[in-house]
Amino acid sequence: MYSGAVSVVLGLLLLGVLPASSTGAEPSSASGELPASVDLRPKFRQWDLTPRSQGKRPTCGTFATVNVLEYELAAYLGEGTRLSVEFLNWAKITISGATRDGGYFSHMQKGWEAYGACPEVMYPYRGKLDRDLRPPEEAIAAARRYRDLPVKFHWIRPHTKQPGLTPEQFHEVKRVLAEGHPVAAGSNHSRTLVGYRDDSGQPGGGVFFTNDSLKGGFFGEVTYEFVRTKLYDAFWVGVGNVESQGAPVVLQRRKERAGEAPAQ
Repeated sequence: MYSGAVSVVLGLLLLGVLPASSTGAEPSSASGELPASVDLRPKFRQWDLTPRSQGKRPTCGTFATVNVLEYELAAYLGEGTRLSVEFLNWAKITISGATRDGGYFSHMQKGWEAYGACPEVMYPYRGKLDRDLRPPEEAIAAARRYRDLPVKFHWIRPHTKQPGLTPEQFHEVKRVLAEGHPVAAGSNHSRTLVGYRDDSGQPGGGVFFTNDSLKGGFFGEVTYEFVRTKLYDAFWVGVGNVESQGAPVVLQRRKERAGEAPAQ
């Protein structure tokens, strides 16, 4: 049993009131505003959320969206669950009326807000899109339970026709990462930014670490210059306070992890 003080601190960490010390942040850069490096990859590995392959399908945007959702829900619930890329892709097609595989982050957001996403084991990824396939009802019900958690999309840059971040948007990408949140980054190929390292020897002054579905099993890197000049859109996800959302089972699990006595 945890002591009262430890229970309070751990509970605040789980509820997102206190910042977690798991971002791998190093001492602040010369500007004093942000750490010189941040690395979320150890947490992805801890929760078994390492990169997956999209195969020959153009579903990079779906994978990137699922990446940030998986990570934030794992941080929120205290355990990692693989979410179904196939389900979110179906949800996006169903709600947007799009006919092609993959698509914009904004379509993924609409798909999530309408249907959510079920665990991967309930609706596995396929080698080819089948537009006539519908998830089973139990998968739709499971997805709805995830959707009903207090998930919120935060846009650093909504999609635009011309790529390139403003200095303020670039700083926001790094700030969000420093606070422990991965960032979905849309370019000609979408990927998830999962950390960064200042390095004057790299184009733009550093590199971002990536969870990239084209890499198929390992993390990659892109330069600061790439992120400054090639992104069309970028967002991150936050998960709010579960007490206000009527999810007693999830709340009870989190209270038990915080050392509180289970409800009678």
